[in-house]
Amino acid sequence: MDTRRIIAVVAVAALVTMSGCGFLLGNEALEFNASPVAVDDSAQSDTGYEETRRSSQAVERSFQVAGQTRNVSVTNYLAEYGRTAETLFSDQQVARVTVLSSPKVQVLGESFNPLGDLSDRQLAQRFQEQYGSLDDLQFQSNRTASILGSERTVSKFTAQAQMNGGTSVDVNVHISKFEDGDDFIVAVAVHPQQIDEESNVDTMFGGIVHPAAEPSE
Repeated sequence: MDTRRIIAVVAVAALVTMSGCGFLLGNEALEFNASPVAVDDSAQSDTGYEETRRSSQAVERSFQVAGQTRNVSVTNYLAEYGRTAETLFSDQQVARVTVLSSPKVQVLGESFNPLGDLSDRQLAQRFQEQYGSLDDLQFQSNRTASILGSERTVSKFTAQAQMNGGTSVDVNVHISKFEDGDDFIVAVAVHPQQIDEESNVDTMFGGIVHPAAEPSE
């Protein structure tokens, strides 16, 4: 597994099996759609990050509502950004920021979004489960950052990332999860501990736009 896969925490999308505001029409599927999310150009310019991917992700599941099996169609949005550090690991984008928007799901007063019930620690543990390259995940501290006009909690963890050739790299993982309108927003940053990246992470998180323009796919 290359460094980009180790550092990009795209596993967050796999956490979301169902989420958002939707509607029920007879026997038709429930449809739940998040609003797109992104990081603005100014934050990218200030920190040296570049957009690597923006996409929508459709998920379909079935579950029981009022004794009947209903199909659920969910659309989440993902935006990924990377920054190179030429003094470390050649020119690879070893610093990564991933932002996810996932709609809330409320059916008959019951929530069907597992993301809403997960703490930052549990999210970090899920990352560890999804990627064997992230080991020994340890909580370090909480701080606040201004994101989408409010002060949000950002949790910091340390971990070890396994690189090609078996080299172990100590990394920091930053996670913030909160609600904005009808969506859950999850922001994740991962970078080697040798890089003093916390200020850049907070700037990127502070540059989150929701809703953003639709990604061109």
